[in-house]
Amino acid sequence: MKFFERLHKFSQYIEITHTPPPDTVESSPEIDNILQPPPLQDAIADLKEAMQKLGRVQLRANALAESDRKEIKQMLQSVTPSSTVPQKEVLQELLLVVDRLEDMARLNSNNDTWTDGFRMIHERLLRILEKWDVIPIESVGQPFTPHLHHAVDVAYTNEVAENTVVAEQRRGYLCGKDVLRYAEVVVARRKENIG
Repeated sequence: MKFFERLHKFSQYIEITHTPPPDTVESSPEIDNILQPPPLQDAIADLKEAMQKLGRVQLRANALAESDRKEIKQMLQSVTPSSTVPQKEVLQELLLVVDRLEDMARLNSNNDTWTDGFRMIHERLLRILEKWDVIPIESVGQPFTPHLHHAVDVAYTNEVAENTVVAEQRRGYLCGKDVLRYAEVVVARRKENIG
């Protein structure tokens, strides 16, 4: 925009400096040709025309930029939490990456740089997921809850109360109040119930 303002000021400067005040000189074609040679008049006219064209181009560019902004806004809204199906699928895919990182950190339990790298990436990914309101379901030590857990195995023990989750085979996650992925857990049963 500053370019157009400078261009406009320059054209005004040309008009003022190369056009005599109307009350000091009588207007006649001979005097006009002496004071303002035709090429300069043509240059001023061309400059005005160019400014008008540039103004129209700028208006069109502004209109296109506005339509681009609207399109980008619509695209962003299509991946925000209001659209549950695509978001849910993407978040579930990201959870698979979280699982692999946890597995790699567990397998490489020695404190080397690879393991530290896996842990750092894992923590960073969990922080990103938290921004989308995705949090892990705390399962171990909690009572088995069918709307949060899927029981994949049973452990017979008298050390904890029956129906308590004693191990987690695959972590579950909530997205807001909805279950994004159920926790796959091992549930305690009394040894007396064997049979």
